[in-house]
Amino acid sequence: MTDVWQARNVKEGKEYAILTNEIYKEWPGMSAKEYKQYKGLRKESLRDNMSDIEVALADLGEIATRKLAKT
Repeated sequence: MTDVWQARNVKEGKEYAILTNEIYKEWPGMSAKEYKQYKGLRKESLRDNMSDIEVALADLGEIATRKLAKT
C-alpha cells in the first residue's frame, strides 16, 4: 500500500494515518485508533493482534484501495 501512496506523493505520517483510517472505517466501522481501543491495545501493533479473518478483511480493503489509486 505504501508504495502506491508514495508514487502518488502521499506524505508519510499524518496522510498515511488518514488513509489507513479510511480503509479501516469500511470494514469494522471504526478508525484504527478506535479499533485498538476496542481490542484493548495500547502500544501493541493492531495488525499483530488481529484474527486471520480481521487480517483478511484489512488486506481486502488495502487491495481495493490500491486498485482504485492506480486507476
